Amino acid sequence: MPKLVASFGNLMWSSDSRYLFIPVRETDGTSAIWQVSPDGDLERRLVRLPDPERQFYRTSFSVGPNHFYFPIGNRQSDIWTMELKQ
Repeated sequence: MPKLVASFGNLMWSSDSRYLFIPVRETDGTSAIWQVSPDGDLERRLVRLPDPERQFYRTSFSVGPNHFYFPIGNRQSDIWTMELKQ
């Protein structure tokens, strides 16, 4: 993975602590989230954002039971909110 990655973001553990999830800026300019195991298993790219207008500009993110949550955009200062209803 070092030859693929230009910069790392924040690290997040999976809920079972078996994997680290790392948002990265790859050397081709795209953003991605990689899964890395401290046990030495092979790393895997889980998310890749090929659209140049939709990249990580802040490499902060959160991990839910089945989803990743992260900000993407084109460097504007808009703030988006979401209403959750049951």
